[in-house]
Amino acid sequence: MKFPNAHNGVKKVYTAEILSLIASITFVVAAVFAVVIALNVKNSDAETAIEKIAGVYAGLAVFSIIGSILALVAFVLNLAGINSAKKDDGAFKTALIFALAGVVTALISTFFSKNETVSSLTVIISNLLEMLVAYYVVQGIINLAGKLKKNDMIEQGIKVHLYLTIAYCVPIVVGFVSVILLKKANLAANILSLISAVLTLFVYFIYLRYLKKAIRMLEA
Repeated sequence: MKFPNAHNGVKKVYTAEILSLIASITFVVAAVFAVVIALNVKNSDAETAIEKIAGVYAGLAVFSIIGSILALVAFVLNLAGINSAKKDDGAFKTALIFALAGVVTALISTFFSKNETVSSLTVIISNLLEMLVAYYVVQGIINLAGKLKKNDMIEQGIKVHLYLTIAYCVPIVVGFVSVILLKKANLAANILSLISAVLTLFVYFIYLRYLKKAIRMLEA
């Protein structure tokens, strides 16, 4: 095994992304609950809506909490994996920098949690940073593939770069529109959030497939 640190690191990143995928699915379910709640609140007063769909409110809370816990575990594991892989290629170091920037963004979001606009904007920034982390992890794999003369992995990596950029940018734009243009339209904002969550799932499937191939490549 020529790059043991990268192999160990990419395996952790792969596991982290599986957890992130599960978390994203729970967030999609939570987004569906949010849309249902918004529809009911729109058609009746909030107090009546709470009485009518108390179970939906509970579902939103449960799936949001589960998704948040899984996302946190995935984030920590992803950091550990990238930190290990950076010993074999500098691109992973860049990915780590963006991942740590994501931590700072999360702290800012917590500090300004009562400011809806700032909090929502930090979510958009977090999505951008997440894209850059994935981008440079893929770049690190491409670099290692070059050293191992695995041209097929280089070509696939270039395609994954493109897919990641498109799949991440759409939710970022959707989030921006939701915050800036539709901040008073709760139903529309929730529907856009649901669309964004579904598109995010697409990212994970592409990324996971490439990471799995990278693990096999690095085992040699």
